[in-house]
Amino acid sequence: MSSICTAHLTHLRKHISSMTAALITHQLPHSNRLLGALSITTMLGSMLLGPLLPMIILVLVPYNVAMAATLAALTIASMVCAGHSPAWCRFYLRSAGFFAKGVFIHFEPRSIKAVSEQPSMWCMHPHGTSIGFGFSLNGAVRLRAEAEHLYLPPAFADKLSIERLRTCNGIQAPGT
Repeated sequence: MSSICTAHLTHLRKHISSMTAALITHQLPHSNRLLGALSITTMLGSMLLGPLLPMIILVLVPYNVAMAATLAALTIASMVCAGHSPAWCRFYLRSAGFFAKGVFIHFEPRSIKAVSEQPSMWCMHPHGTSIGFGFSLNGAVRLRAEAEHLYLPPAFADKLSIERLRTCNGIQAPGT
């Protein structure tokens, strides 16, 4: 029985090895653990503060109407005026520095071909942490950081036009 399991395991390893050999891989490096932690903390803080602002404003009204009105005006203005920020994307990509081996993305060559030929939507299911770091660090943020040579494998970035890379959008939604 043991030799059958060993033979099956050996076959499985060879199969997996042949599959991964064909993948095009890119790594966001483990560069600075402290900066990675700062990036993660900032992102999580922003995710917490944003939804709490209306409640904070309501709590401030009885104590300081001027402060509440100012905070409300600034909140609304920031939502209306805020645009895409490549610098914010690059800062968030530094989160990879927190992880011992960085963060990897893998492409099958046929997926790159398909993406380069027509509009596409990537679907990934996050696993692991509260915001799914692999999911969020391997999405549109890599393209919208506007530094393809740092954040994308050349085999991918060279197949898409700059316009296409600059207009990619991504939404992270929790898995159920």
